[in-house]
Amino acid sequence: MKRKEIKKLAKTQLKNNLVIMILLSLIIILPFVAFACLFEKDVLPFIIGNGLIIISAGSVVLSNASLKIVRDNKIKLKDALDVLKNVNKVCILDCIKYLVIMFFVMIFTIPLTLGMMWAMFVSYDFVMLAIICLIYILMIILTYCLASVFISQKNYLISDLEDIATFNVISKNFSLLRKNIFKYIKFELSFLGWFILSILTCGIGFILLIPYRQICLAHFYENIKEDKLSDYKKSKTPKIVKIIIPIVIVLVVNVIGYKYYAQLSKEEYMESMDYTYIGTEIDANKKEEADLDEILKEEEVFTMHNSQICRIISNLEGNLYFSNFESIYYRDHSKTEDKIKVHYSANEVLGLDDYMEFWNEKDTKRILLDNATVLMAMADDMKQVEFVLDEKEDKTYIFTREELNKIYKMDISKLKKDKKLFKEKLNQE
Repeated sequence: MKRKEIKKLAKTQLKNNLVIMILLSLIIILPFVAFACLFEKDVLPFIIGNGLIIISAGSVVLSNASLKIVRDNKIKLKDALDVLKNVNKVCILDCIKYLVIMFFVMIFTIPLTLGMMWAMFVSYDFVMLAIICLIYILMIILTYCLASVFISQKNYLISDLEDIATFNVISKNFSLLRKNIFKYIKFELSFLGWFILSILTCGIGFILLIPYRQICLAHFYENIKEDKLSDYKKSKTPKIVKIIIPIVIVLVVNVIGYKYYAQLSKEEYMESMDYTYIGTEIDANKKEEADLDEILKEEEVFTMHNSQICRIISNLEGNLYFSNFESIYYRDHSKTEDKIKVHYSANEVLGLDDYMEFWNEKDTKRILLDNATVLMAMADDMKQVEFVLDEKEDKTYIFTREELNKIYKMDISKLKKDKKLFKEKLNQE
C-alpha cells in the first residue's frame, strides 16, 4: 500500500474512532502540558521523570489501539488497555533508549566543550563558537532520532507478540527495518508539515496529529512485518516480576527527583541567605565553625547595633538555622540590654530532619559555648547569652561572662584583639 493510500485510509479510520483515540492521545499530551506550565517550578524533576513513564505507557496503549483499528476498523477502550500488562517491557526499552542517548551525548560533549572553550578564550572566534553550539544541538537531535528509529516498532511488536522476550524486541525491530529503514524515515518526515502546524496552533493540533500518525504507522508496520514474526524468543519472566519492574522504575524516578529537588532547594536557600545588614554579603555556607576572619573585619565592634549582632550570628556555627534573637542589645545610650536570647529553629526549605540531624551529630554544648564566647568577646558590655533550640528540646543554654572568663582563665573581651589566641581558644588552629 502506498503512502497516500495509507494516509487516506487512516483519516477514515480515525474519523470512526475519533473520541476514544483523542482520549488516549491526551495521556501522552498531558505530561508535556505539565512540563510547559511548571517549567520554572521546583517540581520539574518529578514532571520529567513521571512524564516519561506516562508517555511510555500511553504510547504503547495508543499503538495497540491503532493496530486494532487497522485490523478491525473499530476499537473498544478495554481492548486498547489490555496491552498494559506488558508495560514493563516498554519502560525497560525506553530506559535503554535514554541511557544510549545519554552515553553518546556524553561522548561528543567532551570534544565540543573543548572546542567551545578554545573559541571563547583562545581564538575569540564567536562565529566558530556559534557553529560548534549548532553542531552540538544537531548531534543531540540526531542521536535521539537514531535511537528512536531503532526501536520504533517496539510498541507494535509488544502488542502483536504478548509473550515476546524484552530484548528480542530489539532484534525483531532490526529485522523489520533492515530493508525498510529509509522508507520509514521518509514516511516519518511526511508528517513534518503537520508537526509544524500543530506547534503553530499552540499544541492543539497534536490532539489530532498524534492518533492520525499512530494509525498511519500501524499501517506501515502491517505492510513490512510479512512473515518475520513467526520465530521469536518467548519471555520467561514471572508475572510478579512484570508487576514489580514498573513499580521499581517509578520509585527510582521519584527518589532521584526528590533528591534533586531537595538538593536544589537547599542550594537555592543558601544562595538566598545574603545578610546585608551593614552592606556586606555573608557566605551562608560557613556553618562548620565560626568565621572569625569575617567577624573581626568589623570596626568599632563595641557599638554592637542590631545589624552587627545579626552579622556575627550569621557567621557562627549553625547559622543556617538562626531564627531570631530577643532583648536586642543596644549601645546608643538610650537603652542598654545586658543579655540576648538567640533562637535556632528548622526552616521550611531545609526541613526538620536536616535541622535535627545537624544538632544530633554535633557537640551541642561545645558549639553554643563557642558561639557565646564570640558574641561576648565582641560586645564588651554583654553579660549573658541564652540559646534556645526550638523544636528540639525545651532546655535553654545560658552562658554568662563570668562563667566564660573562668573557663578561659582570662577576660574574654581581650580575645578580639588577638586573632591567633581567639582561634586557639575556639580550637580552630
